[in-house]
Amino acid sequence: MDEERIDAIAALLRAQVVSNRWWLSGDDRIAAESAAEILGVAVATLEKWRGAGNGPAFFRFGGGGHRVSYRLRDLAEYIQRSRVG
Repeated sequence: MDEERIDAIAALLRAQVVSNRWWLSGDDRIAAESAAEILGVAVATLEKWRGAGNGPAFFRFGGGGHRVSYRLRDLAEYIQRSRVG
């Protein structure tokens, strides 16, 4: 994959997160709701992708792993990987 392109996408995503004043962790993770908005899908779609083992990489925290977050770089890699053509 083109690392420079992924870095550029991640920077654009970070600007969107900051502009929308969404929660952003110190290591550039965002909530599942924000990730769904960025990808233009429903939160339920992200849940299905996680269950099926596809979609962007994610983190699961909390008792029972109920808190899910996505690193902006992982979203950028997923977006780049999904490119056709």
